[in-house]
Formats: sequence, C-alpha cells, structure tokens
Amino acid sequence: MQFQPMYYDGELLLPMIELNMTLNQSVAIITDLKRKQLLMNQLVDHSQYYIFRAGQSEYMRLTVEELITFLIQVTERNERAELLMDYFVLKEERKVRIKDLSSSKRMYVTLLRVFFAHQPTLVLEEPYFYLEEQDRRQFKRILDDLSQEKQILILTSNLEDALISCDTIYRLNESGFHPLDIRDIEEDKQELRKQDETNITFQKISTKRNDKVILFNPPEIDFSPHKYERHREYR
Repeated sequence: MQFQPMYYDGELLLPMIELNMTLNQSVAIITDLKRKQLLMNQLVDHSQYYIFRAGQSEYMRLTVEELITFLIQVTERNERAELLMDYFVLKEERKVRIKDLSSSKRMYVTLLRVFFAHQPTLVLEEPYFYLEEQDRRQFKRILDDLSQEKQILILTSNLEDALISCDTIYRLNESGFHPLDIRDIEEDKQELRKQDETNITFQKISTKRNDKVILFNPPEIDFSPHKYERHREYR
C-alpha cells in the first residue's frame, strides 16, 4: 500500500508512505482528522480497498436480522443468517430495528459491513470510537478472524484504540511518519534485565496494554487535556 506526498500551503502534510502489509497483522496509523482524510482519499481502487468511514450510517428501519439477511444477499455469500447472528452475538437483538439499538450496538452492527467486504484490504477509520467495552471485544474478535485472510489498516487518533487489535502501529504528524516501538511483555522484561546488567539508563517511556508494552520517546506524548475528552464521552 503506497501513499503519495501531499502539501497544503507549502506544508508537507503527508510524506511518501509505503506500507508492507501481510496477513495475520493488523496495522494502525495514529494521526489527526485532516491526515486521515488525505490517506483515505488516495485509496480510490475500490476493487482493492474497502473503506469504512467514521460516522457511517445504516438502514435504520431494518431489524438486525433483516440487515444481515440483506448483506448476505447483496454480497452473494453462502452463510445462513441464523448462524451469522450467533457468530456476531446478536441473537437477542435480531428483531430490534437498527434505530432502536443503543448507540454502541448500532455502530457495532454498522461495522459488520466489513465482514461482507470482498476487497482484500480493509481500511477502518476510528472503528472503536463509539463502542462500549463488550462491543469492542466482539468486534476485535471479528477483526482478528478477518485478518487471517485480509489485510487490515486502522486509522485513529487514539493510541488506546490502536492497541486493541494492532501489533504494528505508526504515528503520522508534523514530524513525519514513524513506527512506535511495541514489544511483547517477555521481550521487554529481557530488555530491562539487559539494561540493568549493563547499567544503561532507560530513556523511553513505556505503557502496557493487552499484554503488550509500547515504548515511545517523551516528545511523542501529547499532554493536551482536551485531546481525549470527546473520546471519553462515548466510552
């Protein structure tokens, strides 16, 4: 996957980016709204990329079961609606209209469109933003399954959301495009032991999430108090 550089008023907003994506590996890019839009706008080959944009809506008058049945029909899938309702853990909501679902469940059901996408690469903007914890877990399970046969790119402004289901994470900002250093817990323990043995000062800051440790330099941290206010409102 390749992105061309883009400028605005003489400022480089998007450098040349080339992602070598593979199966069984979900990739996240942490960036701002403008850069997310610039990235998605370059993915114009709809035979290769399925793009899910934040705030995407659904057919509100359909019940959950009617929507799943419709998606099976239009994508010519062989699955039975009843079995997929079990897989999506939506049996209790099957007769509920989309408009009557909670905001989290409504977004979860809308996100299920990625399951029916035929394109080899799925690009999702802020997939976890509106989801409560239970729906996050369910959708992460689905993305993990999809990653066995598809490439998955998540675009988000939130580090926590990137850590939910991505092992490879990049940051894109005014400083450029660079990877964040993520390590398994055991690997990190070994690294810390080596540093203790050689008396080396540990310069990076670490945070732990889902049995992963992510390491980053202090300049990469955004301490703006308002940055995550909007995110917390929907958790």
